[in-house]
Amino acid sequence: MCKKLSVLASRVSNFRSVMRRPERPPSVIPTSRVLWLVAFAVVWAMTGYGGIAVGQVAGVDDPSDMADSSGDIKRIEAWMDEGNLNLTMTVYGVFAPSVEDTPAGMTNRYYYHWLLDTDNNPATGYLNDEYEGNATNLQTPIGVDLLVQFGWRDGATNGVYAYTLDPLTGDEVELFEDYEYTIEGDTIHAVIPLADLGLTPDDIIAVSAFQEGASNGWQVDWIESFELTLEDTSVSAYNPDPADSAYYTGTWATLSWSPDKAAVSHDVYFGDNYDDVANGTGDTFRVNQGRDINFYIVGFPGYAYPDGLVPGTTYYWRIDEVNEADPRSPWKGDVWSFTIPPRTAYNPDPADGAEFVDPNAALSWTAGYGAKMHIVYLSDNYEDVNNAAGGTQQGPATYDPGTLKMAKTYYWRVDEFDAVETHKGGIWSFTTEGAVAALDPVNGAVDVTQTPILTWTPGLGATHEVYFGADAASLELKGSGNLGSESYEPGQLEWNTTYYWRINEANNANADSPWTGPLWSFTTANFLIIDDIESYNDIDEGEPGSNRIYNAWLDGFDDPTNGSQVGHLDPPFYEETIVHSGNKSMPLTYDNAVGKSEATLTLTSNRDWTVNGVDTLTIWFRGASGNAAEQMYVTLNGSARVDHDDPDAAISTSWKEWNIDLQAFADQGVNFANVNSITLGLSSVTGGTGMMYFDDIRLYPPEP
Repeated sequence: MCKKLSVLASRVSNFRSVMRRPERPPSVIPTSRVLWLVAFAVVWAMTGYGGIAVGQVAGVDDPSDMADSSGDIKRIEAWMDEGNLNLTMTVYGVFAPSVEDTPAGMTNRYYYHWLLDTDNNPATGYLNDEYEGNATNLQTPIGVDLLVQFGWRDGATNGVYAYTLDPLTGDEVELFEDYEYTIEGDTIHAVIPLADLGLTPDDIIAVSAFQEGASNGWQVDWIESFELTLEDTSVSAYNPDPADSAYYTGTWATLSWSPDKAAVSHDVYFGDNYDDVANGTGDTFRVNQGRDINFYIVGFPGYAYPDGLVPGTTYYWRIDEVNEADPRSPWKGDVWSFTIPPRTAYNPDPADGAEFVDPNAALSWTAGYGAKMHIVYLSDNYEDVNNAAGGTQQGPATYDPGTLKMAKTYYWRVDEFDAVETHKGGIWSFTTEGAVAALDPVNGAVDVTQTPILTWTPGLGATHEVYFGADAASLELKGSGNLGSESYEPGQLEWNTTYYWRINEANNANADSPWTGPLWSFTTANFLIIDDIESYNDIDEGEPGSNRIYNAWLDGFDDPTNGSQVGHLDPPFYEETIVHSGNKSMPLTYDNAVGKSEATLTLTSNRDWTVNGVDTLTIWFRGASGNAAEQMYVTLNGSARVDHDDPDAAISTSWKEWNIDLQAFADQGVNFANVNSITLGLSSVTGGTGMMYFDDIRLYPPEP
């Protein structure tokens, strides 16, 4: 039976050029794409994965011909199901052997590849037989459109990704990292959405494979191609009613759907918990009913939820198609949902917390379920609205308050009356034009540095006053300034503390002045931030505010003994896709042909590493597919160096946390009261190249 798989990793479509893997023999990179005529050994099989028919399955066998008792390809198969391309590879011995099970004299390092010729022209495939038993002497084979790799090294995965080739350089261009797979003994089964591969149903592809690894000195085991037409064999119910994610105004509903032609009956799941419905747990399984009964009633006496559906609740449902004569059955359906609107008003316009609202704007909302009349409360005093002072009754779900004051924060709520009872609404707020708007830190931010710089966008004011403190009810006046000086540095703040601030503006040319700004807050971190990479920008050098990352982290530019480069070649110089937290990380390329690659940050603040008893330096890092396994290290004050315990840390393709006991630096004489620099680097092991990303460099105190 084709089953859902047990290992799921996120796919990231970043289409990024990556470096060569260091374990390969020296590469001969073609300067142009070379196409070869392929001799197809087409084998059609209807046995499918595990011996069960799964639509159109194609595969081909390969004889045992390698010295290692594991990893020698026996058979590959491919088919399409539920919009996914399924790929299997079966080997002689064990697909992913443990280090202990690796034969004496062999190295536990295996790289398996499915080769996909995806351009609907199998004639552009690659003639594989000349590499059988030999090393490729190429970084990757040429003449195919896409390669899916599964790497296994030292008893763990090592390079699970798909890539294509740059037609000019021959370099790998990574398409996505990780995919869904399961390994059972001698077989791997991978499942990849067609969209991730750039494929669509009815495409014709050619599939072949090869395996190479250090266990056999990079001797290659090739398997010839077969052709596969991508025919979708998925089975699922469709056309849900109510439509997926719809609002439904009723306390009972008839759920209906269109059945798949393969279904003999339907399993119905229904409940108000998504996970329970998705997993079929709890009491969400309701009934199995015949093919011609493609509806189910909920919320009506005698059916599911006999007391009725509850306003303000989202319900989830799923239909599994069943045909006991088919071993794939049941086919798990998608989880659909619908929401019974709340009895209170919702969807306010302006949105809750909106800024720079037109003082002449009308207010609107979506009426609560069953509402016959609305009572609107509006004031610039929160307590008045909370205590229902005043109030305007009306029929339509809109309210025109007239012209409001500028640069004011207003609070409002709408209570709904359904002819039986009144349902109190939540309190929303908005700020009219002319008020200042917070930029950094954003309102409600957490893990903020203890030495922040507060900035904002001015409103109509020509001057401003800054109020700041840890008590929202009694903020202190901290300073004032003229238009153009919209920043304030509060100095060293306490750890893990919430602070409040507001900006009052004045303009003598406006009769409504002065304006009291909205109250904002942020909470400082419970750790010391050395560099979170968030402060860097792409402003031209020499211009006010310029803070380019390569000017802070000094790399190997103009240094022939340092093979590093901080930042991308073109803006944005920081990385904004591959990040650990926030919006940015630091990219660092390395080329250790010169012996080392490192970058150094000179500390201008947070040089005292004794505060709050901090004892652990934490650095988040990740590498890229194809990185050389060079030794990663960190150095303080230019001399005290600590190496990462894992010599292969640089080849990790997921974010890793590196925790370093500061005692390791203290033993080398570092004065933690005055740490003046930190260096991140990779020293040469193979003289290889690669790309690293660093983020969230922090100091933590002992755990309580």
